[in-house]
Amino acid sequence: MEQLDPERFFRANRQIILCIDAVDHAEPYFNGKIIVIVRPAFKEKITISEEKLSSFKQWLNY
Repeated sequence: MEQLDPERFFRANRQIILCIDAVDHAEPYFNGKIIVIVRPAFKEKITISEEKLSSFKQWLNY
């Protein structure tokens, strides 16, 4: 992760690193989480925790 450009990539969780070009939109989930919808579609739900939500929103505003 240290070698990836932080303006283009975001660690959603331990398994998933998002590229800003793939993010289509985000939807509210539950318990303060959101689901990220990507293109092309990913078969599992990509969730952003409440703890990472602020960082994720800042990342989208680059």
